[in-house]
Parts: sequence; structure tokens; C-alpha cells
Amino acid sequence: MSILDVTYHSTDWETSPRMTGSDLIPILPPQSGNSEQLDFSSGTDEGAAQSAAIIANVVADADCRVAVGVSITATTANSRLIKANQEAQFWIPAGARISVKAP
Repeated sequence: MSILDVTYHSTDWETSPRMTGSDLIPILPPQSGNSEQLDFSSGTDEGAAQSAAIIANVVADADCRVAVGVSITATTANSRLIKANQEAQFWIPAGARISVKAP
């Protein structure tokens, strides 16, 4: 089974950790709301539409292609390749969702 794990993080930067001095590691805000597991074993899968702008942190157990949009299905042409076990972040505008497919 091919799974994309998605955790959602608030865009409220006022309450987020800050980078200080020579810190070079970006820090995501605390997890906010749900997390999802999208199964792309047999094609594509879409996450839930988000009610507010949010950051999605994703990691998959197999290579996949990820797209973000209001009414979207991931295709080779409209998506970003994510390698297995590599984290990636996506900005999800209000009303948009994540779509994932096998490469």
C-alpha cells in the first residue's frame, strides 16, 4: 500500500516558534487540526478541503506526485514529485485540497 501522511500546521505566526541568531533550520508552527493518510496505491486520492489557509507537511512511503488546488486531481503535468521518505511542505489556500498519485 502506498500512503502519503499529511499533517496540517497553523499559519498563525504570532504563536509560532521563532528562528533566532544563526539558526538555519526552518521551524513549522505547531500541528493544528487533523492529519490525514491518503492512499494512492490504486490511482489518486484527495484530502479534505481546508477551511482556512494552512501549511501541510507531507511524507510518503513511496515516490508520488502531489498537487494542490480547489478542484484538482494530481497529474504528471500539474504536480510536484515527492521522493519516498522525504518531507515536503505545501501552502494550502482556504478551500483548496491536496491530491496525490503514483508517479
